[in-house]
This record gives sequence, structure tokens and C-alpha cells, in this order.
Amino acid sequence: MTDRLEELEQRERVRARVALSARLLDACAFEDFTALFAQGAEYAIEVTTPEIKRNSTWLRADRAELARLLSESSQHIHDLAARFHLVSVEEIDIERDTASSLSRFIVLRTDLQGRSNVYAVGAYEDEWIAGEEGWLIARRTVRLQTRMMEAPTPMPL
Repeated sequence: MTDRLEELEQRERVRARVALSARLLDACAFEDFTALFAQGAEYAIEVTTPEIKRNSTWLRADRAELARLLSESSQHIHDLAARFHLVSVEEIDIERDTASSLSRFIVLRTDLQGRSNVYAVGAYEDEWIAGEEGWLIARRTVRLQTRMMEAPTPMPL
């Protein structure tokens, strides 16, 4: 009973971290978002391109590079619309001090005139490691279905 309860508690902690990562992005709390990643972690955005029948990588960065890109985002022209993530965690597998999760997401975008629409659809494929601060992302691969963004943005999804 205790092992099963511990597994359920750890699964819930991973689920909460996935949700937190989305909320931090929506709030543009980039330092806090980056703090969810372990040292040496990797973040990637990939999309399947049917025309060339292969995956394309839009962004690949380690934790330090991701932090640098996010810290510089205010210096670039980008979309000022608000974004809101809806995330559904579908799978969590825990193996001692590592875990993996699969989550599907939709990002809604509300422009400055108050109009909302779907901005992006995709999935998070996350690998986690247990740390002193709780579960940390060791690798996040964002698999986008959306390939044509209404308004470009330098922020991660």
C-alpha cells in the first residue's frame, strides 16, 4: 500500500510541475520557468513537415541558452497578446528518481482587442529527474502540430 501511495504522490507532483510550467509561461515568469529545468537540461521545439517527410527542429537549447534567450526576449519585437495554456497530462511513468510524461496542450491567444483564438496545438514529451527542489525537467521536447503561427513570438511554448 505504501509503495503504491508513494507512486501516486510522485505522479501528482510531476503533473503539478507540468501545469506550473504552463502557468509560468503564460505569466512571462521566465526565470521561474527556467528554474524548473535541471542543470544541463535540454529544451527543443520540433514539428513534422509532411512536405519533406521529416521532423524539423525550430529550437534546441540547453538550460543556460534557454535562460539567456528568455532574458533577452524583452529586447525583441514580439507578440503582445496574452497566451493561455490548456494542458492535459496523459501519461506519467516513474522509475525511482527519474520519470517521463506525455502531455497534450492547446495555447489560446487573446489579442489586444480581446479576440481569442487557438495559437498552437502540440504535445510535451518530458523526461524528469528528482532533485532537492522536487521534480526537474531533464529534457522537454515540444512536438507541435501547428506549423503556421498567427503572430510569431520568441517565447517557448
